[in-house]
Amino acid sequence: MSAKSFFTYKIDNVEFAQKDIRILDDLGHVNFQGRVEFRVNGKWGSVCKRKITASAGRMICITLGYMDGIIKNPLDDDEKGYCKTHLGKDYCGPSFDPVLYESINCDNIPGLKSVFECSKQMANDCPHEQDLIIECSSVDWNSR
Repeated sequence: MSAKSFFTYKIDNVEFAQKDIRILDDLGHVNFQGRVEFRVNGKWGSVCKRKITASAGRMICITLGYMDGIIKNPLDDDEKGYCKTHLGKDYCGPSFDPVLYESINCDNIPGLKSVFECSKQMANDCPHEQDLIIECSSVDWNSR
């Protein structure tokens, strides 16, 4: 009689995300709240809070399977460093990773189903201190 065995390993690596978008917490783990990152040409990069619409924040969360989402950064000023202080932790992206986008607009797009259908602009000299912080929810905040 031959003894056969095998091992099953749980792969817990954020690099193997199925979608080309993710939200990372302060420790770099996938979470419902934190820094938004997109994967472009196999490389992950964050999103600058500049010119991000509220509808884009919501659509990011919907794309990830949530019902709703809100942007946590103050968007109406040039405040830098919010991602370093959100909930008393540092959510900013590492300096060796790029900041990919600085404008995502999902307004007035009929039949929109994904943030990938929204207009996006590549980032131009945006520091990680202005990384977009978002919170997703399985509750529709508009219905409260």
